[in-house]
Amino acid sequence: MKSEVKLGLLSIVILILFTWMMIVLGDIKFQKNTYLVPITFPYVGGLDIKSSVRLAGVKIGEVKEIELRDGVPFVVIEIEDSIHIKKDAEITINTLGFIGSNYIEIGSGSPNAEAYGEIFNESLQGEAPLNIGDIMNLINDASQKFNEIGDSITELSKEIQGILQENKENLSSTIENLAELSEASKNLIFKLDALSGQLNQTATNLNKFYSENKDTLQSTFTNIDKLVEELQATSSSLKEISRKIEMGEGSLGKVISDDKLYNDINSLVLKSNNMLEKVTSIKTFWEYEGLYNEFDEIVDSKIGLKIEPGSNNSYFIAVSNLGKDDEDINLDLLLNYKLSRLTLFGGLIESSAGFGVAFELSPSINLFFKGLNFERNDMGPNLRAGLSLRLFKGFDIYAEGNDLLEDAYYRAGIKLSLEDKNIKYIFGFLGLTAN
Repeated sequence: MKSEVKLGLLSIVILILFTWMMIVLGDIKFQKNTYLVPITFPYVGGLDIKSSVRLAGVKIGEVKEIELRDGVPFVVIEIEDSIHIKKDAEITINTLGFIGSNYIEIGSGSPNAEAYGEIFNESLQGEAPLNIGDIMNLINDASQKFNEIGDSITELSKEIQGILQENKENLSSTIENLAELSEASKNLIFKLDALSGQLNQTATNLNKFYSENKDTLQSTFTNIDKLVEELQATSSSLKEISRKIEMGEGSLGKVISDDKLYNDINSLVLKSNNMLEKVTSIKTFWEYEGLYNEFDEIVDSKIGLKIEPGSNNSYFIAVSNLGKDDEDINLDLLLNYKLSRLTLFGGLIESSAGFGVAFELSPSINLFFKGLNFERNDMGPNLRAGLSLRLFKGFDIYAEGNDLLEDAYYRAGIKLSLEDKNIKYIFGFLGLTAN
């Protein structure tokens, strides 16, 4: 074979290989029949021209134009004419992977939905993408708040330790007096320990009773609600009857000429109103506390019930160390009394006599101090101090310094509070029965 022929064949082979590489590596596509679809988005979030358009994850076209029309992002896409968009399909901007490029995702729509044609008199409406930047800013703000709280607690702990060091002698005298008080309350603590076991058994029985009689209890609460409504209606009727009797209207008003029956009816109306006010004014809350313990590297949990019969006082009963086989269950029985922005509390704290004070720095920030375990002979009492921050109703985060006089360590966590509007009727009627 002549060299000219060989050179010609080699040139043809190189041309074919070059063409193939241009098609594969250069993403050269053969002309397909397509049509344009206009879409309006509230926010395009980094979408670019030639970004892909996908239907159920399959690429069907690309973005041809992006511009602002009257301050609103306007996008034109080009898709294959074999694909038609359903009228109930969602059009969104998604991201390939966690930090990949953005693309337009078109939903499949329902099977029986009508599809658009290839000519559009007005643009379709797309949905804005999720703004990751805003989420990261919120996370950063929350992190900064936690850091500020941690710094404040550290400074507070140092100040408290300095104050305690300066007043060590006075505190020692106070601790001796409290130790005597603690010794006197040991018998009470032993009895309360026994009560704790009985309460655990009672809680188990109540859970079993609730499971077996759930429908009956719900029906009972419904009947109590109806009873309250009927009492309110009865109160209104009695007021109207009392008015007519006082005015001498009707046969009964003419027959009754003395004031005794009138006074009795008025007294009954007042008692009914007082009873309803007492029942409806009681508030009950289920509360959960979860604290990460830096010393033991575990989460300490506490579950309790808070009862508020009035605006200035409340009662709190709770159990902790649930589910820990190696530790006894602790019991909290506290009486709280509020004086303006200052709240005093005392009773049992984790099965030990204790007391404390809380001060409301603002509607969402509280500073608290508490003392317990005064009966410890080999070391001083357990003094705690910390801050709580209310993010929204029923959800607080807080941190505290624990055992500040000895080996101080820190705990931080959350507190959830859920109001129970059914159980308050039980405590309300029990209180009325006691009266």
